[in-house]
Amino acid sequence: MKWTKMQDMEVETKATNVLNRVAKKMGQPEVAYPGYYKWLIFVSAMDAIMTWAILMVGGIEANPIAAAVMSVWGYAGMVIFKFLLVAFFVVMCEWISRKQYETGRVLVSCGVIISAFPSLLAAGLLVGSLMMG
Repeated sequence: MKWTKMQDMEVETKATNVLNRVAKKMGQPEVAYPGYYKWLIFVSAMDAIMTWAILMVGGIEANPIAAAVMSVWGYAGMVIFKFLLVAFFVVMCEWISRKQYETGRVLVSCGVIISAFPSLLAAGLLVGSLMMG
């Protein structure tokens, strides 16, 4: 089955609705940057997946803080740690958006771009590793 633009829009709408319901229950206005948050969660999930792939071929976690968390609580603990950081970042972006919307938008944009780098680097390392044999 081919994934369509309409299905993508439906998923984004459902995710946005969930975020907005949570915000409403907390007495807050709707979330400011739902599209950016979708990408932030995607690149963060890719980071976790690529970390797993790197570990499976004998690599190490390059982030020393995440590596320390992983040495104590294992891979699952590291994933939870990373997603707690994402949640904290989202809360900070929302807080900033209430005061200065454009500043929050720039911050979340930079967060998405910066969060994409580890996955891109890991993909390059994996491809290089496969090509070297």
